[in-house]
Parts: sequence; C-alpha cells; structure tokens
Amino acid sequence: MRFSRGTRLAACLLALSISLPGGLARAAESAESPLALTEGQSVTLTLEAPQTGEYRLELEFMALTGKTVNPQATLSLGEAYRTSVTLPRLWKDLRQGDRFAVDEKGNELVPRQEELFERQTVVLSLVGGGQPVKLEAGRYTLTLTMTAKSIELYGARLVPAVGRSYAAYTEEQADKPAGETVPIYLEAELPSRKSSAGLTATFDNSSPDISPSAADRTLLGLISAGSREGQWLEWEFTVPKTGYYKLAVKARQNLTAGQPSYRRIWIDGEVPFEEFQAVQFPYSSKWELVEPRNGEEPCLLYLEAGQAHTLRMEATLGGLRELIREVDGAVSRLSAIYRDILFVVGHDVDIYRDYPFEQAIPDTLSQLRQESERLAAYYDEYVRITGAPGSQAQVLANMARQAADMAERPYRIPRLMADFSNNISALGSWL
Repeated sequence: MRFSRGTRLAACLLALSISLPGGLARAAESAESPLALTEGQSVTLTLEAPQTGEYRLELEFMALTGKTVNPQATLSLGEAYRTSVTLPRLWKDLRQGDRFAVDEKGNELVPRQEELFERQTVVLSLVGGGQPVKLEAGRYTLTLTMTAKSIELYGARLVPAVGRSYAAYTEEQADKPAGETVPIYLEAELPSRKSSAGLTATFDNSSPDISPSAADRTLLGLISAGSREGQWLEWEFTVPKTGYYKLAVKARQNLTAGQPSYRRIWIDGEVPFEEFQAVQFPYSSKWELVEPRNGEEPCLLYLEAGQAHTLRMEATLGGLRELIREVDGAVSRLSAIYRDILFVVGHDVDIYRDYPFEQAIPDTLSQLRQESERLAAYYDEYVRITGAPGSQAQVLANMARQAADMAERPYRIPRLMADFSNNISALGSWL
C-alpha cells in the first residue's frame, strides 16, 4: 500500500465529574452534552489510573470560533504536575472537484480554507514537551483552566504512554481472513483535514518525482507535513479489498541538515502499535520512499474493505524528546553558572586580572565539570538516536569542551566569558 505523493517533511466554573469504565471522566452528564468553557473558566475532573505506569492525558473537545488564535489552557493534576497547552483547531481546504481551482493558464491556485467545528480528541503531556508522567494506581484530580478562547469539553482520561507492540498487533490479526490486495494511492497535497491553516499545498517544478507536475504550468503537488510538534494532516481513503497493507510515504526532509524528523502515524483514530509512535524521516536532499519497518520487514496493517478509513501523520519529537528536555535543563543550569561567574568578574571583565575563582565559587567550578560531562553524553546520545554524524548538534560538543576548559583552567575564564555567553545562546537556539 502506498500513500503518496510529495509530502514535504518537511471567574471559575466547576463541574462534578462522573467516573466511567476505562477511566473516562465526562465534563457533563451526557456524552453528547458538552461543558462550554470560556476564557478564565475552569473545570475539575476526577481521573483514574488503573495501574501504576506512565500516562498522558486524552481530551475530547471542540474548539469554538477562534479567529487566528488557538484555544489555550493550563492543566494541573493534583499538586505534582502543571503545564500550559495549546489546543488545535480543525481546517480543510476548499477545492473544486477532486483538485484545486485553476487560472486561465491552467495554473493551480492555493485554495482558500475553512475552519471546521467538530469534536476531536488530542493526547497531551501533563509536564510539557510530550513527556509522560509516572503515576501510581488510583484516582487523581485534574483542573483545566482556559487562558485563551473557548471550547466545548466532552471529557478526559489518562491513557497509557506505552501501547501494544507490532508483534502483539500481528498476533491479534492472525486469525482474520485476508486475500490479495491492490495498491491504494493518496495525493498528500489533498488532505481531508488538518490541524493548522499554515499547512498548505505548494509546488516544486525542480523534480519529476513529484506527482502531479508539469513543465509548462504550476501544479500543487506537495504539502508541508508540519514543523511544530502536534501539527498533523489527515486523509480519508477507501480500502477496496480486505487484507494486509504496508505504508510507503514519498517524502523529502531537507530542512534540518543531518537531523531526522519524526511523525506519529494514526490509522482510524488510533496509533495501531508502538512502531508507529515515531516513524523516522531521515534528512535527504532527494525524494525518498519511507516505509515504517519492524527490523528488516515493513510493518503491515490489517484493513477491512470500506470507506471509513483515515490516515493521520502528526509531527513529534520522537526519540529526541527526552534528550531535548535534558538539554533544556542544561541551558538553565549553564545560565545560572554564568551569573555566578559574573558576580565575581563584574560586567566590565579585565582579561589581564587574576580572579579568585577557586576561593570565591568552588561549587560553580565543580558544576561546570558536571555540565561538561553531561553535555558530552547528550552529544553521544543524539548521534545514537539519529544515526547522524552530529553536525546539527555540534553546539553540544562545543559547549562541553568549553565548560571543561573553564573548570580545569579557571584563569582562562575572563577571556572566555563572551564565548561562553554566545554558546549558551546558541544552545538555546538549537533547542
């Protein structure tokens, strides 16, 4: 099965909750009677973690008219976890027939867009950055407060961060009948829904690998697949014959040199197995056919004939998520170290003066050594995860070397202060 073409890979209102089987907490008495929350209003729900493990939060909601701003809210689970989230709105392109409107020369025109006001489900982190939280089995109090715009809330629940494996998935499908299948082609520039109005179809006449393409006119043959975590595109498709299909995405990820991008794959509203949680799209200047794999073999999807199927590709940080969280902490610690040093040297640094760093800030020098070791380990972890030589993460190696130099030879600190500040800024920009 191939899905193509040309995806560029680029005042307080309280409501009592009702605990339902599966840990779902409704925000209203009826599943079809949502709770309207406007800016400044809150709701408190009781959620259940059926067993000890790592969890994320699933929300069922509908975004109301938001103009150019997405709904924003704060989430707090008990006293331990609190974060801010931005909730997506739904969009679709307005097209003429199967494709786009054209001008008098046959050039396809970028379509106008329409916002959809439909119920949707999102999975959120309770600490930010996509990270799950470890919870003991039991009940928890969730407070959701709207900080911008309005939504209708249907309910929420805690969902396990780790799903079934591909092996478990195939075992579940083992006794289902499957015959010979036929290829299914989807044009990536024609999504049925998307999470952002900024994900628009575009053109590139530089390569015959893009379909459709023409030398004498402009055809919109590709689309950006999201640049921020949580952005997604969704396509509806029909399966002509029940059976096992593989997924192949024609893509070019040429925006982050030496660094892969990751996409979470949803089929019919769920991620079917863990291998689809973070499908890697390697950096390449060429169009590539990316097939999610389990080892050497492609992952196969069991799909039944019918018209109610959907495919969604969602931008995610993948295996880099935890590393990014760690480096973010390092930036904060290095900034604190810089302030400690500044307390000794002052704003007008005399590079010819001997400052008593060993006596004045011995703990800070020790922290520099620790940060140097951490940063070197982060660099190695980046290379391991991405399989890339690490040119995109060279700032980690540079910062590790400088921190080690300053810790071992404090007399060089006055000369290195400007570079130290610049490298901290560069590390933040790299994040």
